[in-house]
Amino acid sequence: MDLGDVDAWFSKGVTLAWLKKYKQALYCLNQVTRVRIDYPSVWRLKATMYALMGHERLSRLCTEVAERLQLKEDSDSFEDAPATEESHSVPVY
Repeated sequence: MDLGDVDAWFSKGVTLAWLKKYKQALYCLNQVTRVRIDYPSVWRLKATMYALMGHERLSRLCTEVAERLQLKEDSDSFEDAPATEESHSVPVY
């Protein structure tokens, strides 16, 4: 598999997680974060894998990363949204 194909690695990680092969799933998810660190879904799945393996600290850290990345992604989406007529209007009192 192409080392840079994050979608393929993520899909493989999801499949392995579903099969309860958590260590192998984490290997795939780590391949994703080596190439694309700003992928909130990967961090959430890594948190789940670590929790299922009993690694609560690592699970919490991955959850924190996922939450920060999601906030950044949501913020970037808001800034990129086109302005509407309402956003430029002056409120009337």
